[in-house]
Amino acid sequence: MKTILNGKLSEFARKINQSITRKILCLIVMSIGASFLVSLFVIKKIENSYSNYVYETKTDLLNSSMAGIEDKMLVYENSTYQFITSSRVQQFASQLREAYETIDQVEEVMDRGENLEDVPAILAKENRAVQMRTDSLVEILKQLDMFLASAHKTDAGYFVDQTNKLYKGYGASKYVFPEEKLAQVLDGAAQKRGSAYYSVVEMQTVNGEHKKEIVIARIVREKKNLSMRYCGTVIYLVAPEEMAASFLMEHDDLVIVDADKNVIFSSLNEDKQADFFGKMHQGGKKYEMMDLNGEKYFVTSLASPKLGWQYYNISDYYRLFAFIHNLDILYSLVLLAILVVIGIIASHFSVSLVKPIVKLSSQIESIKKNDDPVRALSEEGRKKIKKRDDEIGRLEVEFASMTRQLGELIHENYEQKIYLQNAQLSALRSKLNPHFLYNTLDTIRWMATEEKYRQIPGVVKALGGILRISINSNEPLIAVEQELEYMRGYLMIQRARFGERLNVRIEAAEELMEAKIPAFSVQPLVENAVNYALEQMEKTCRIQVVIREEDGDILCSVADNGVGIDPQILDKLKLGTIRAQGNGVGLTNLDERLKSLYGPGYGIQVENSPAGGALIWFRVKKEMSGT
Repeated sequence: MKTILNGKLSEFARKINQSITRKILCLIVMSIGASFLVSLFVIKKIENSYSNYVYETKTDLLNSSMAGIEDKMLVYENSTYQFITSSRVQQFASQLREAYETIDQVEEVMDRGENLEDVPAILAKENRAVQMRTDSLVEILKQLDMFLASAHKTDAGYFVDQTNKLYKGYGASKYVFPEEKLAQVLDGAAQKRGSAYYSVVEMQTVNGEHKKEIVIARIVREKKNLSMRYCGTVIYLVAPEEMAASFLMEHDDLVIVDADKNVIFSSLNEDKQADFFGKMHQGGKKYEMMDLNGEKYFVTSLASPKLGWQYYNISDYYRLFAFIHNLDILYSLVLLAILVVIGIIASHFSVSLVKPIVKLSSQIESIKKNDDPVRALSEEGRKKIKKRDDEIGRLEVEFASMTRQLGELIHENYEQKIYLQNAQLSALRSKLNPHFLYNTLDTIRWMATEEKYRQIPGVVKALGGILRISINSNEPLIAVEQELEYMRGYLMIQRARFGERLNVRIEAAEELMEAKIPAFSVQPLVENAVNYALEQMEKTCRIQVVIREEDGDILCSVADNGVGIDPQILDKLKLGTIRAQGNGVGLTNLDERLKSLYGPGYGIQVENSPAGGALIWFRVKKEMSGT
């Protein structure tokens, strides 16, 4: 009863405590988590909105810079166009081409050795052609210098004739044009077929310095008679710094690259520039956060649809986003304050809610641990309860009422069960004594009939000892030692009848002598062996009595060497369709007493021994004397 009650109360307390605590904890965690997620969402929304705003602002500025730079480039481009379409340039370019053709013809005639009688005339023609070439080149370079001066600001200009010979114009004397780059420029200009060709060339000065220049090149085509023959190429050199200087934004850096990823202009220092060019092609985002040499930057880019150049604006991230950074700090502080407030409120709420539950749980634990659950329940039910007008208050009131009622019910049930159990055991014992007395008297009658008068006094003395034990002991449990003494008295009586035909061996653990077992529990098993084994066999009946500890219980067994139990009867016993009866009421009485004392899981077990004969045994809970 106590074990079941303690288990139920403990489980009830654990479920209440854990479930409510878990729910409150989940509520707090969910509230904080929801606040964090909402805050994070709001911050990210603000950051994205501000990032888009910064992007649009920087894009507008970058677009303005790109438009201004390309307007400048258009001035240079228009200057080259005006140069190649100038009537004087066209005139002298045509003359230059004619001069080269004449010179080529004269050289061809001289090489063949034809019309040698006209050599003076041929040489005179050649001299005129050479002079015309020289005059034409002089005039073309004059026109070039004039156009270079009228352009915004150019570093230098060149004219390349149809033989790919380079002639220097204004400012060109301070540069050395790399031959491989010149060949690339001429090829690129030829592919443009009269349109402007742009490139970036690293020029070397006469002082040995290196300087990047923007190259604008156009071919000169002869419009005379619409021949459109190639007459040369005009080349402008424009300094990137001059082009972009007026469009640099304060606190920002500008980077321009051409379609071949050649750097046209960069305001970054060498370390940041190298880092930037290693990362600028990593993605096609409209803007990105880029770490350059340990510093964070906000990078926007635009592609020029006209020139194919890529423009990059590089801004200090922390300068741009100081507002957002300060907002993040402020928001974090506000969020922290909110979470602290939520935590305090939740903690107060949790304490006010869980404390009475914990108190209720401790009350249940005290009932569980108390040796007298009836008294504990009564005490808990009498405790004064602090009135609360919420569900917890009603729960406490109901618990007090429940414990009070439960204590009363358990008390009534406990007393009733004890009374019924004692009445049942008394009835069983009152049944047992006459049964045993009848069997003993029947033995004495048999002895008198057989004229064995000398044994009768001993039998009567043994009977008196057994009856004295039975009458003086009102306890349902007795020590193993006392039970064995009772059994030995019974065996003395039976040996007076059967003599050497009865051989009984007793194996009882010494440490179990003080252990408690039901009174008159082993004797009925021995009596059953005597009645069903000894009386049906002519040879010696060997009975083995074993009392030992097994798995925390006390195991009592009696085995004989008789014919055993009929298998059909044994199967019915195992199925429970019949009960072990024995002679008279012995085994039935013992089976009922075991179940009454220990529960329905206990009782007599009957089976055939592997060595032959019957084996009857039972288990009882180990209980030592004085405990």
